[in-house]
Amino acid sequence: MHTSISSVHRGILLPALAAVLFAGSLWGQSAELSGRITDPSGEIINGAKVTLTQQATMLQTGTQSNESGYYFFPRGQPGVYRLVISHQGFKAVERSGINMAPADRRRVDVQLELGSVAETINVMADASQLQADSAEVSTTVTSREFAQLPQIQYNRMRSPANFTYLSPGVHGNVATNGRETVAASNNIRINDSRSTSNEIYMDGMPGRTNFNETAPPVDAIGEFKLQANQLSAEYGNTGSAVITFSVKSGTNNFHGLLSNIFRNEKLDARSFLSPNRSTIRQNEFGGTFGGPVTIPKLYDGKNRTFFFFSYTGSRKRGLDQTQRLRVPSLAEREGDYSANPRLIYDPATTRSNGTVYVRDPFAGNWIPASRFDAAAAKVTSLLPSPNLSGAGLLNYTDSIGERLLDPNVYLVRLDHAFSEKHRVFCTYNHTYIPRQNQTAAMADPWSDRTLQNISSHMVRANWLGRRAGPEERGGRRFPLLHLRRLLFSAGPQ
Repeated sequence: MHTSISSVHRGILLPALAAVLFAGSLWGQSAELSGRITDPSGEIINGAKVTLTQQATMLQTGTQSNESGYYFFPRGQPGVYRLVISHQGFKAVERSGINMAPADRRRVDVQLELGSVAETINVMADASQLQADSAEVSTTVTSREFAQLPQIQYNRMRSPANFTYLSPGVHGNVATNGRETVAASNNIRINDSRSTSNEIYMDGMPGRTNFNETAPPVDAIGEFKLQANQLSAEYGNTGSAVITFSVKSGTNNFHGLLSNIFRNEKLDARSFLSPNRSTIRQNEFGGTFGGPVTIPKLYDGKNRTFFFFSYTGSRKRGLDQTQRLRVPSLAEREGDYSANPRLIYDPATTRSNGTVYVRDPFAGNWIPASRFDAAAAKVTSLLPSPNLSGAGLLNYTDSIGERLLDPNVYLVRLDHAFSEKHRVFCTYNHTYIPRQNQTAAMADPWSDRTLQNISSHMVRANWLGRRAGPEERGGRRFPLLHLRRLLFSAGPQ
């Protein structure tokens, strides 16, 4: 059984637990491995011992082939695995480098050769892995590709959702000005679907548009998978595509990294539409660290207990976009509209010609100073002077963007294996984003500005439990009924 629980805000963890227990399991990010074991003549082998080991943590799961020769590992965490199959009278077979991404359904069939169990046939980086049990078309990005592929900063910081644009048929929303918006997960459109019809899973927990504010750091992502069509029935909440992310976990070795990415207008070229370079200064920094939980002389967590920590922060200052407007020219402030192709009509000459009301234009398209309204003249004097020449009606440009954008994202994950049959992991993700955004040119201190303080807390708890042995036919899911009775049977019977 594999159950995921999430709480975006404090105080709702227990209700979320109850809801998940009664609603069923959330299987979104697990990986499955199955196959059939035969002898050299193609006959099935019943009772073969099958061991699956995650290479980074050395955590093992075992089962046996059933009476039809099939073995099945239903719910494994994404990662790289080693498969060992042995049976009396046959050489053991070891296949390493089996990479299982989130929501994968891998199949590895094995044919054993006659010989001693002490003899082992090793196959490295097996290229014969098939996803024969699923008709889905998908794109997978591994942790190695996450580390090597470049990624552009979009405003707050790098987002894991931007990796979806590596998949065919994926694009962002196109605004009325022709600009493609790709800065947030709720802008993703897949195969021309609606941008809000995709489902996003993080370690099995659906997030959808909330992923914008609760996404973990990019450096904390282990693997990513996008399923674009032929979705299985378990994804009943989306009509378009499923995007699945898995968070890294600690391993038997200590690993860490430090990163610092910066942008500065001194390194940028001037925009074609702006007379000056837009001021933009952004610094994104952070790091990760993980490994076995080790307390000297008290506890050694190798092959059993692991931790992983990740932090990313960003500091951005700068109005990095331009906006063009129309402001009165110096001549127009004096009433001279002779250079303006549009006629200015005198409201004092309004009259009826028997059919409609008409007005006479000012002579020479010039408004006399005696006709100026005192309040309008005062407001006009506060407007900036044009700074674009030869631009027609749009004669003024100004920069817009973030005056303050300081996001901080923290993630902590703990993994523990009680036994080969029972494992748990918990993830806590906290995001805090203070933001002040200037959305219009010539903005005053009270309008056209956005003030935000976004704070989110997300907790995910997962338990992977199973019964081993040939009687379970390769690994059936342990029913939730027993756990429900345990937690909710305290009242009168």
